[in-house]
Amino acid sequence: MSRFLRRIRATGATTPKLNRQGNFDPYEYTSGCWMRDDAEQRQARRVEFNFPMLRQKAVQTCSGAKEDLRCVKVEGNFNRAFILYLDNGLVVVARIPFSVVGPTRLVTNSEVATLAYKNTSVPVPKVLGWSDDPCNPAGTEYIIMEHAPGHVSCVKNLALLVKQMHSLKFRAYGSIYFVDSLVDDSRRIGLTGKFCIGPHCDNRYWPCIPGEPRLYDRAPPNRGPWTTFNEFMRGLLDAGIARIPSETKTQTLPYRGTVGEHLELIARSRHVLEALAQNQQLQKVSESALFHPDLHKRNIFVDPADPTRITALIDWQAACIDPIFFSASETPDLCDYPESFEDVLDHFGIQNSEKMSICASRLGRLVSGAPRLHHARMLDKDLAQPFRYCYSSWRDSSTVFRDGLIKLSRRWGELGLAGSCPYQPSEEELAEHAKQLDDLEAAEKLKDFLESRAAALEQWLEVASEDMGETKAMQFWPFDL
Repeated sequence: MSRFLRRIRATGATTPKLNRQGNFDPYEYTSGCWMRDDAEQRQARRVEFNFPMLRQKAVQTCSGAKEDLRCVKVEGNFNRAFILYLDNGLVVVARIPFSVVGPTRLVTNSEVATLAYKNTSVPVPKVLGWSDDPCNPAGTEYIIMEHAPGHVSCVKNLALLVKQMHSLKFRAYGSIYFVDSLVDDSRRIGLTGKFCIGPHCDNRYWPCIPGEPRLYDRAPPNRGPWTTFNEFMRGLLDAGIARIPSETKTQTLPYRGTVGEHLELIARSRHVLEALAQNQQLQKVSESALFHPDLHKRNIFVDPADPTRITALIDWQAACIDPIFFSASETPDLCDYPESFEDVLDHFGIQNSEKMSICASRLGRLVSGAPRLHHARMLDKDLAQPFRYCYSSWRDSSTVFRDGLIKLSRRWGELGLAGSCPYQPSEEELAEHAKQLDDLEAAEKLKDFLESRAAALEQWLEVASEDMGETKAMQFWPFDL
């Protein structure tokens, strides 16, 4: 099940590959398709705007440029970017957000403000122009920045930069904005100079994901900023409640849980989280820290002449101020490798897997020099799991959330927690959970298999050979979960 937990922690949606094209439609999403809700997912990534004006804005940001000679479209899950090659030899990137990223005006303002604030030597791309007003001549929010050349990875300098980011201390949890942003005065907490902390712009708090409506009749929107960890925790719980629909339109698999089961789990977990928030181990690693949302190879640029020198960390969209333990355990993919040894051999070979293991070990040693970050990385994962899944149980299944609570309950005393765990499942609940956990793991194995075989329907016979009949296999079809 650990592989499943690892995947859903990173993202709840399919992440298409980047698509680089010469002749393209600038408005439609063309980089891939979804096995579920394809039309809705594509529509959420369609952007109506003035493409010629955006290109003109990009040219105007560079002195001496008169036009772009070539434009390349690049798409990810949350943005569409246009790489423009100008007639003066420069290359710039114009990026526009998709609605699935969250509140696009706030996200755009927060990213530019975070790049301007950073208060460290962390290298970031230079912003040449931007607008968080969709009514501007380009017709959409945008950021125009320098293009960062090169694309390699290094560990030592990355660790030093991460340590710098985590050394920053803040008065609240949320996102960084300019003080003249649209953030309501009642939702601002002063930072320094022209900056403030405002509502958290991560999409877990906003109604922006296709197929995941937010209902606020049970709990009003609670997006911060929060000045205490207890307030932040209540924001997570309220976000989880808001994801749960009033009723389900289609029958769901038992391990996913009913509306009632999810509401009950969140209600019972509230007492667990409140008890954890009083624990000294957790208090030590719950201080606020600024996080880069995606420290992976594609966002790390280095000097071609000196690959040990990082020249830019890009993609600060949805950078946020969270409790330090929230992301401290994440390992950049240049230091990570598949959990299955067979996968390591198949995809990387023994030599590369050894290199990645060394990188991961080295990263751990390097960040140990930052006390806050080191303590957060050492936190037992069972203490953190309830916080990670209380806001996403409807997406990830009640079984995943319940499994974390059960493990915590069993280890309560061992983890040095006072008294007894507020969550005490009955024998009947444990027996039913064991069945649902088996079904969940079977579905995840099936999904892994289909993804590794390009999800070809003809290979259902191969799945059935592993003691799973066709009827049950069809019931577990993972792309309709």
